[in-house]
Amino acid sequence: MTGADGKEVQGEQLSYERKDVWDMKWAEDNPELFAMMEKTRMYIFRNMEPEVIVTIVNNCHCFGL
Repeated sequence: MTGADGKEVQGEQLSYERKDVWDMKWAEDNPELFAMMEKTRMYIFRNMEPEVIVTIVNNCHCFGL
């Protein structure tokens, strides 16, 4: 896999598993943040730890803080 600068980057497999995830989006301005939709809940993660849980039925189109 290559990064935005064209150099090869090494990824890692996450140490946990989510079974009912149907959408996720990384923050455009912070690589430590992402939003994940699981059933009817949206989780906001910072450094792979959930911070906020919101009940919602919609898609994540734009995400940034």
